Amino acid sequence: VFFYPKHDIECVSPDTLYNIVWIFIDSWHHDTYTEECTPNIAGFAKERARYYANHLSSSNATESGVFSMFTGLSAYYLPDFKLAGKSPLMLDRLQELDYQIQLFPSATLCNPPLNEILFHSLDGVNLEAEGETSYDRDCALTHQFLNYLDSIDTDKPFFSWLFYDLPHSFILPEHVGKPFQPAWEEVDYTKLNNDIDPIPFFNLYRNCVACVDSLVGMVIDKLEYLNMMDNTIIVI
Repeated sequence: VFFYPKHDIECVSPDTLYNIVWIFIDSWHHDTYTEECTPNIAGFAKERARYYANHLSSSNATESGVFSMFTGLSAYYLPDFKLAGKSPLMLDRLQELDYQIQLFPSATLCNPPLNEILFHSLDGVNLEAEGETSYDRDCALTHQFLNYLDSIDTDKPFFSWLFYDLPHSFILPEHVGKPFQPAWEEVDYTKLNNDIDPIPFFNLYRNCVACVDSLVGMVIDKLEYLNMMDNTIIVI
């Protein structure tokens, strides 16, 4: 028997129901959180946010990391959680409070099956974005979310999860700006050894992160434009 939660959760009725925008960047390394590489995120953190520096990840794998962030549990419990048919307490509570819940993932949520592990209690949510590459899908989910903000019911709070994938793929189209040079055009793992210059490889990764930062900047700008910043919690 899998007990989650171990005890009943006592909830109070909040005075204000804030919108929540939760932004995940898969494979984002802390070394690229700089004003040079992520000016939009770093600027937002500096001007409007709180910065938490002591988060301990439960895993270096996507499925396990996402599971832990949504549940607060070690990834050790993931198989039992799935078999027990549980859903994250946070999502259960948001549904009780009548939040408008929508997901904006780049990579499919069906493989690994995050839709079955975490989101099975949600109806009508997006499970993937259109596009052949991670870049295409990251752009698509961003514009999908921006359009969603224009059509949302402003009388009800909303929870949106944006899940970017580009730093996980190391693939950028030719037409996309690549500010960090010299940089590899694509990853060739056969070239990696202890004697190689790591900078071109790292610069390819930094260019991918910088591209996602520009998309996150569009999200922040749109929330600002719609005067939603004062009643929206943004977590990156």
